[in-house]
Amino acid sequence: MKQMTPERIAACKEVGMKFVDEFNVNNDTSFLCIGVGLNRAGDDAAILVLVRTDEDKQKLPATYDGMEVIVDVVGDPVAFGEEGGGT
Repeated sequence: MKQMTPERIAACKEVGMKFVDEFNVNNDTSFLCIGVGLNRAGDDAAILVLVRTDEDKQKLPATYDGMEVIVDVVGDPVAFGEEGGGT
């Protein structure tokens, strides 16, 4: 596992911000959430993305600037208390 030093965390955050800019995350309603967390193996950082549809997922790469991209398809958000939402 790579040690997550403050320098490594800052570098991963920078890659995440480049990803946001390149894929127009802030202006594309396909993207619901993006962050930086652990990869599937748990030994390095990854870009984590929540999208609405499988088609949205297909637009994204498996890796970006050396980081794994983990994309979860979660559908449309539903407010708590509405049909299909939480309680």
